[in-house]
Amino acid sequence: MIVLKILLWIVLAILGIILLFLIIPISAEIAYTDKKFTYKIIYGFVNLHDSEKKGIASKFVDRFISKRKNNEIDDNIEDNIEEILMPEPDEIYDNDDGETDDIIEDTDEETEFTETEPAEEIPDNRENCNDKSEKDGRIDRFLDKIDKYERKIEILLDMLRSADRPLAHMCKGFRFSKIYIDFMIANEDAYKCALNYGKISGAVYNLLGWLSTICTTGFETVDIFPDFRAKESRWDISLKFSFRFITPIVAGVYFLITYMFRFFIPQKWQERKLKKSKK
Repeated sequence: MIVLKILLWIVLAILGIILLFLIIPISAEIAYTDKKFTYKIIYGFVNLHDSEKKGIASKFVDRFISKRKNNEIDDNIEDNIEEILMPEPDEIYDNDDGETDDIIEDTDEETEFTETEPAEEIPDNRENCNDKSEKDGRIDRFLDKIDKYERKIEILLDMLRSADRPLAHMCKGFRFSKIYIDFMIANEDAYKCALNYGKISGAVYNLLGWLSTICTTGFETVDIFPDFRAKESRWDISLKFSFRFITPIVAGVYFLITYMFRFFIPQKWQERKLKKSKK
């Protein structure tokens, strides 16, 4: 009994560690300000990797790259030592220089190039008929394939229908926070500046609206304005993206449950009823 209790506590501890690993969020902070690109990947409160090559993961990557470079240097040294130590091969002379020249001269004399006049192209209406028949044959083959894989296509469509809510749940688990946008559209030509401002502001606001309906978003400032006096535009943007590893797992379980109770079990029930009615 004591051994079983110890094993049970070990299993519970492992499950707790796995659950904690799945619940802790992983996030990425991305920023492009003052023409400098910076990023930072954080797991919980631990810095994994950033643009300054700091963090736990970056240290392991640097060690791996240094070991690989050292191995390549050692291999190159060994190859160079083997080339130095290997003796040079004996020189081989061919005594059949004259015979080969005679053979080449004979072949040159025998080969003659004859110019042939191109034959007149005769228009043929059979090509159009062949093209139509080939198109009809391709369509028939495609329809035959659809009939052959009809059952699989139905299963795929049912899976897509049952995946709408799980996908929505998973997308809501993706969080975009601290969204900071500061765009200055500059151009000395007032017409071009106004035109660019309209295009960029429309695209950005539509994209943010679509993103806020699908994912969880949080904004700091979104400012897009034109400047007719400045020569260079300014594109400052930063955001934080985070999610939990448990989110896709929950969405996958949700998808399986919905597919089983919405499509799979009713289909099997109908097939069973049809078999009974035929009997």
